[in-house]
Amino acid sequence: MSNGEAPVTVSEEAALRVVKGSLATSLAGGIFGSIYGVIRAQPATLLAAQGGANCFVFAFPFFALREYAISPILEPNQTSVTIDRTHKLASTAVSASLVGGSLAWYFRGPKKFVPGITTFGLLCTALQVVGNEARIQRFNYLAARERAKSTALDVALPVNGSDATTGSPPQGEVASATVESPQPVEPTSEPAHSWWKRSWSSLASLSPIRKVSDEEYEKILREKKADIQRQLAEIDEQILKEGQQGSKKAV
Repeated sequence: MSNGEAPVTVSEEAALRVVKGSLATSLAGGIFGSIYGVIRAQPATLLAAQGGANCFVFAFPFFALREYAISPILEPNQTSVTIDRTHKLASTAVSASLVGGSLAWYFRGPKKFVPGITTFGLLCTALQVVGNEARIQRFNYLAARERAKSTALDVALPVNGSDATTGSPPQGEVASATVESPQPVEPTSEPAHSWWKRSWSSLASLSPIRKVSDEEYEKILREKKADIQRQLAEIDEQILKEGQQGSKKAV
């Protein structure tokens, strides 16, 4: 988090998850409804609106109940950055069962309460399992990509003042060893095209793009490498914490 940014509180994170989850579920319901309408040769717009509205009726109370009531009780130590296959599984199952069973009772009668609990509980839990696995795979992919960047920078950076690929001294040292003392040069007339070089240099000085020296480029690479190593250290620390939490849960 950059300096000057206000930290996001737990209640704000919960509110964001409720809003994002409700909108995403409604959008998925609308897309499914429109596809169903096209396949059945029925009004796609009407079915999309109905599907989105029906999904929102379930999604909003489900996410609100999970984030504000169930999750703080069953999973108080889990946060939005938790990388775990059991992330919010218990709170998802309980919240989906309660909301799904209640809606089934309200719209279809008391006999549908138990089927509603079973259907919505199993469906939402399965979706949570898929989502957790997707988060883990994305996390592993990003970690592998950062490590690859760090390895590439190690190869690109010079080692002990020599070129990383050839082991030869820097170009500046070779040049200083081979350049002879300057010889007096006879004054000559100014070339006819020198004014063009001066004009081009003046225009180039106004450009925001400039040539980077070898030293500046090496400095940029080292700063980038240090930043990547810092990110890798944070990732390794997060993995270690999650492993310790998993071990405590297993005990």
